[in-house]
Amino acid sequence: MEPRVVKPSEWAGAMDKPIRRLQRTFGCVLAVDQQGRSVTKGTGVFISIGEYKFVVTARHVIRSRKILGRRLLLMFTPIGADGLAVSGEQVVPISVPLGLQLVAESEPLDVAILRAPEALATHPAAKFLDGGKHADVVTRLRTRWRKYQTETSDLPYIVLGFPNFGHLIENVERRIETLSASPLPAYVTQLDEHPWDGHTMPAPQLLVEVDAREQGLVKPIRSARLRRIARKLLHPTRDEPEPLGGFSGGEVVVLGNDGEFLLGIIKEGTQLFGSLRIAASCWDDCLRAFARSVPSTA
Repeated sequence: MEPRVVKPSEWAGAMDKPIRRLQRTFGCVLAVDQQGRSVTKGTGVFISIGEYKFVVTARHVIRSRKILGRRLLLMFTPIGADGLAVSGEQVVPISVPLGLQLVAESEPLDVAILRAPEALATHPAAKFLDGGKHADVVTRLRTRWRKYQTETSDLPYIVLGFPNFGHLIENVERRIETLSASPLPAYVTQLDEHPWDGHTMPAPQLLVEVDAREQGLVKPIRSARLRRIARKLLHPTRDEPEPLGGFSGGEVVVLGNDGEFLLGIIKEGTQLFGSLRIAASCWDDCLRAFARSVPSTA
């Protein structure tokens, strides 16, 4: 990876195309009731390992009791004429049925790998990240990330997924819902120098802190809908669900001059002492754990 340092003043212009490329690489794992109303959700990342294609998510998403007996869908963003994900407030997503064809899982890392449904694996709008290539980038970055941090600049990190703060009920009676794929800028605060050995407990975590200020958001707030989303993130009420819920299974990504690279799979997010913090499992740890549990991906 060729490092790319971005100052805060450069964020808005620098993030548009990378985010639209990345939005092709993940989808919303959605459980719905018999009326088609959402019950619970998470995020799934599209990964290829050799010739095989998978959906990787947080283990607790697929182990949740809330999905028992529910119909599962995987929803992802269509692409425009420029080959990038369509961006806008009223984009109609692509939806395919999702079966829980579990290939491997790791409780210490809270990750699970599922076979990608055929409708996803063959869809031109879905982009599958090369699992081995991205794991190599994580391993190399472990010993280098701190040297790019200064008081005014850092490597550009982003967290992506389908969080609760981006979930709006537009019409209660008709149950019209908006599910937003919301990117947030972040700063890495913990990344161990060495990959996990598969035995040490608890397993190491990738920790990032989200820039939870209105001026720190990737997308400018220009409409009533975006103001509602920002309010649910920055000023949630007591009766609203955890704002970062739904990010589980999503991506922590670093942007380089030569592309975007998956650093980790999100496990959980929480508000702590006025800041928003996210814990993830490093992608190279996840891939090694899968290799240990499944000698062949066939």
